[in-house]
Amino acid sequence: MHRREEPSLPVSQSSSHLGKLGEGIHISHGEKTSVFKRPEVGGYSAVVIIFGWMAAPLQLLEKYAAEHRLCWPSADIVMVQAQPPFMWWTDEQRRNLMRPLADYLVRTVYSQGRSNGILLHVLSNGGGFHLIALSQVLHTLVPSQPALEPIRLAMVLDSVPGNGEYASINHFFVNSTPKPPLAKAVLTLAAAMIHSGIQIKRFASGQKPLFQTLHAGLRAPDLLPATDPHAPRVYMYSAVDSMVHAASVEDHIENLKKAVPWLDIAVEKFVDSQHVRHEKSDPVRYWQAVRGVWDRSLGTVRAKL
Repeated sequence: MHRREEPSLPVSQSSSHLGKLGEGIHISHGEKTSVFKRPEVGGYSAVVIIFGWMAAPLQLLEKYAAEHRLCWPSADIVMVQAQPPFMWWTDEQRRNLMRPLADYLVRTVYSQGRSNGILLHVLSNGGGFHLIALSQVLHTLVPSQPALEPIRLAMVLDSVPGNGEYASINHFFVNSTPKPPLAKAVLTLAAAMIHSGIQIKRFASGQKPLFQTLHAGLRAPDLLPATDPHAPRVYMYSAVDSMVHAASVEDHIENLKKAVPWLDIAVEKFVDSQHVRHEKSDPVRYWQAVRGVWDRSLGTVRAKL
């Protein structure tokens, strides 16, 4: 497959032109007068939510947003930055952080009929943690009874879910960038102390482990309330990812198939790309999979009507 050059960011997609829904939650509004040109989209408009990996700079998330904008000019695109303190916050603090995004979805998708849809683009465990917090908030705001016409939903899960909190912390502090041996030794000790502190705090407060909550949330057919329980998803992961191992993602997929056998699950296993580098490794394959899962979500909605 031929690689293509990474697109330059459109002027409308630069940081200075982004709106802000809340702390670390940015939005680029779509061209509301435009009409989808691709007939298979069927007139649906979308909200794309990009959940970034831990400490991902906004400029990198904007590159993903720029690709989504090329696909869906009229979509609102939300970028959620994940910050490391989220790991040791209380569940209430995490939900409060996601409340502005939940309020926005209630005002738009949930209050304007079912012609809208949601495309979730989740990057790494950090993105997954934020998605679960959003799910928890939305379930307190939206009635839980099944909708007569479910909201269209599709999910892109890139380098998620992992199965170890310590591995995530250690990767962020120790292995995310090259470091001298002495610095790595000191940071490895610091990562172990931080992980121990998180565990003690969580045990004292009676909160469930983050990774247990992440896996359970991704298995839930009502991850977002009133959305299509048959919503398709695609898992992007790699055989050589040193942070989220392929076995973790594959075990999750197998358990998911057993728990929710009717789900439409696609898999894109890359050979030699590292953590959240799959798009850079093979952008053509990557974005074909993203467009494909969104197109399949239209088919699941039509089948229910």
